[in-house]
Amino acid sequence: HIILDIDSGGGEINGLFDLVDDIVEARSQKPITALVNEVAYSAAYLIASSASKIVASQTASVGSIRVIVAHCDQSKANEKMVFTFT
Repeated sequence: HIILDIDSGGGEINGLFDLVDDIVEARSQKPITALVNEVAYSAAYLIASSASKIVASQTASVGSIRVIVAHCDQSKANEKMVFTFT
Protein backbone atom coordinates (compact mmCIF):
# COMPACT_ATOMS: atom_id res chain seq x y z
CA HIS A 1 0.00 0.00 0.00
CA ILE A 2 1.28 3.48 -0.86
CA ILE A 3 0.29 6.49 1.25
CA LEU A 4 0.63 9.99 -0.17
CA ASP A 5 0.80 12.40 2.80
CA ILE A 6 -0.44 15.65 1.28
CA ASP A 7 -0.48 19.10 2.88
CA SER A 8 -0.14 21.72 0.18
CA GLY A 9 -1.91 24.69 -1.27
CA GLY A 10 -0.67 23.68 -4.72
CA GLY A 11 2.00 25.17 -6.88
CA GLU A 12 3.70 24.71 -10.22
CA ILE A 13 2.26 22.29 -12.73
CA ASN A 14 5.48 21.55 -14.62
CA GLY A 15 5.68 17.76 -14.78
CA LEU A 16 2.47 17.41 -12.78
CA PHE A 17 0.52 15.45 -15.37
CA ASP A 18 3.46 13.05 -15.85
CA LEU A 19 3.45 12.43 -12.09
CA VAL A 20 -0.32 11.88 -12.11
CA ASP A 21 0.04 9.39 -14.99
CA ASP A 22 2.68 7.50 -12.96
CA ILE A 23 0.43 7.40 -9.88
CA VAL A 24 -2.53 6.13 -11.92
CA GLU A 25 -0.32 3.44 -13.47
CA ALA A 26 1.00 2.42 -10.04
CA ARG A 27 -2.59 1.88 -8.81
CA SER A 28 -2.69 -1.30 -10.90
CA GLN A 29 0.12 -2.72 -8.73
CA LYS A 30 -0.75 -1.38 -5.27
CA PRO A 31 -3.59 0.57 -3.68
CA ILE A 32 -2.72 4.23 -3.21
CA THR A 33 -4.31 6.44 -0.58
CA ALA A 34 -3.97 10.20 -0.44
CA LEU A 35 -3.97 11.28 3.21
CA VAL A 36 -4.92 14.94 3.65
CA ASN A 37 -4.48 16.27 7.19
CA GLU A 38 -4.72 19.95 6.37
CA VAL A 39 -5.08 21.08 2.74
CA ALA A 40 -4.89 19.72 -0.80
CA TYR A 41 -5.66 22.53 -3.21
CA SER A 42 -4.95 23.02 -6.88
CA ALA A 43 -1.95 20.92 -8.02
CA ALA A 44 -1.99 19.05 -4.70
CA TYR A 45 -5.63 18.17 -5.24
CA LEU A 46 -4.85 16.82 -8.70
CA ILE A 47 -2.21 14.55 -7.14
CA ALA A 48 -4.64 13.43 -4.44
CA SER A 49 -7.39 12.75 -6.96
CA SER A 50 -5.11 10.41 -8.89
CA ALA A 51 -4.91 8.07 -5.88
CA SER A 52 -7.25 5.10 -5.38
CA LYS A 53 -8.97 7.02 -2.57
CA ILE A 54 -8.66 10.21 -0.56
CA VAL A 55 -8.81 10.18 3.24
CA ALA A 56 -9.15 13.63 4.82
CA SER A 57 -9.28 14.73 8.44
CA GLN A 58 -12.47 16.39 9.69
CA THR A 59 -10.96 19.85 9.36
CA ALA A 60 -9.13 19.29 6.06
CA SER A 61 -9.86 21.31 2.96
CA VAL A 62 -9.63 19.69 -0.46
CA GLY A 63 -10.47 20.71 -4.00
CA SER A 64 -10.51 24.20 -5.40
CA ILE A 65 -8.55 24.34 -8.58
CA ARG A 66 -7.30 27.79 -7.68
CA VAL A 67 -7.09 29.80 -10.82
CA ILE A 68 -6.68 33.42 -9.86
CA VAL A 69 -7.41 36.08 -12.41
CA ALA A 70 -6.73 39.75 -11.79
CA HIS A 71 -8.58 42.26 -13.90
CA CYS A 72 -7.38 45.82 -14.29
CA ASP A 73 -9.75 48.29 -15.91
CA GLN A 74 -7.53 50.52 -18.06
CA SER A 75 -10.37 52.04 -20.04
CA LYS A 76 -9.99 55.54 -18.60
CA ALA A 77 -6.21 55.51 -19.15
CA ASN A 78 -6.76 54.29 -22.71
CA GLU A 79 -9.24 57.11 -23.35
CA LYS A 80 -6.73 59.70 -22.12
CA MET A 81 -4.10 58.28 -24.48
CA VAL A 82 -6.68 58.19 -27.30
CA PHE A 83 -6.50 54.40 -27.70
CA THR A 84 -9.51 52.53 -28.99
CA PHE A 85 -9.54 48.73 -28.84
CA THR A 86 -11.87 46.68 -30.97
